[in-house]
Amino acid sequence: SLSSLIAADGTTESFLSSSLDLFSLLAPKRTSTNEVSGAQSWSSEWFSVLCEIISTGTSHVLRHLAKSMLQSLCGGRQEIYHRVRDHYVYGFQFRKLLQRSQDILDSSLVVREQARQCGPDWREEEVMFETLPAPGLLGVEDLISEDCYSISTEESITTVLDELLSAAGRGVGVATKARSNNWRQFCGLPELVLRSTRHGNSSGFSADIHEMLEQIYRRPPIVSLLWLSSCLRGSNQVKALSLTAIALEDLNTNSSTPKEEAVEEEDLLVGGYQTSNSRPSDPEQCLLKCFEVEDLLAFIKQLVLHGRSKDLRSISSNVARKLASRFTSSDKNRLFSYLINGPYQEVGTLGMTSNIFCDLLRLFVECFGSELDLSKVSTLIVNSFMNQMTTLNHYYAQNQGLFAKSESDSSGLGCDLSNCVHCHKQSLPKKISKSSVKKSDNSSHN
Repeated sequence: SLSSLIAADGTTESFLSSSLDLFSLLAPKRTSTNEVSGAQSWSSEWFSVLCEIISTGTSHVLRHLAKSMLQSLCGGRQEIYHRVRDHYVYGFQFRKLLQRSQDILDSSLVVREQARQCGPDWREEEVMFETLPAPGLLGVEDLISEDCYSISTEESITTVLDELLSAAGRGVGVATKARSNNWRQFCGLPELVLRSTRHGNSSGFSADIHEMLEQIYRRPPIVSLLWLSSCLRGSNQVKALSLTAIALEDLNTNSSTPKEEAVEEEDLLVGGYQTSNSRPSDPEQCLLKCFEVEDLLAFIKQLVLHGRSKDLRSISSNVARKLASRFTSSDKNRLFSYLINGPYQEVGTLGMTSNIFCDLLRLFVECFGSELDLSKVSTLIVNSFMNQMTTLNHYYAQNQGLFAKSESDSSGLGCDLSNCVHCHKQSLPKKISKSSVKKSDNSSHN
């Protein structure tokens, strides 16, 4: 980093200050609302260098000069200046997140490749992150070795995820509505902006891991987020999905959100994040290029219906709803029909665990009701409901199975929930000892 290059006697810092003072005079100037003179003569690496000085510089004068030059390179437009600052922070932290998750990602890809070799697609090419679709790692979580989820690894990933959540929610500096879309724009980039590779692999990784990370860097950040959401565990999985939910636009919300400004080609260059591919797109477009109806169905079954925690099921439902809103009317009907024919038939044994899934179906009807052909699935819904009620009434009348005799129950009937999935996940209440009850009674009398 630049801070490690500054000499103890201050000569290097003085040289940098003088250089920045000179370069700020040569930086492009905005001649009108639509023109920036001299912008194309500056390398995009300047933006990263200036952001690094602002973030890590020890001298107040040096940071001030770097800010002045960066604002000049951004044509004096504050929204572009803040976007560059935010994207630099996001890029730095996101690369750190991928590097700390490298063993988990590598093991996930190995599992995916083994499944290809043992399945009907064994003739296809080897699975690589370069071509892996966004939902390609769904279901691998339980197949990864426990060695990849060490306590130190989990804690290091948690730290970076917390930093990203904090930065994505507020942007760098003072939070404003105009900057709330910077995380969304970052996730929609066609690839991560790479640092200069003139010096080769100086990160200390092995050649294979370095090549794997380079492939991931060449994919949109929103795709990498979905990979991480598929292979992380516990609270880290919830946080990765939360970052995904922040990046996705909610088309059905009634709250007033700031309208995204059109990103012009000139802003891409002046903003310092133009890449070798095309212009940035919406995160939803990056995902839906390789996200079919069957993929979203698998996502809902894996995380919304069978998610291990309420938080995981809730945030997964939010992501699924935002993605489904971008489907065509025919795809929405297919998805809803698949959900009713398949997962909806399992809610009886899942108990309260399926509440969020049922809420998701209700939201689909509320948000897409005019586009859904409910006549095809209404019979299935009614039959499923009637079957459940008939079963309950049968067991109640026969006084067996679900409802059984209980000696301790004064009414003579007790509910046997031994088959309820939700009840199995509940922790048993702690028994209160008689001594503690006597102590409480004594204290109340005193």
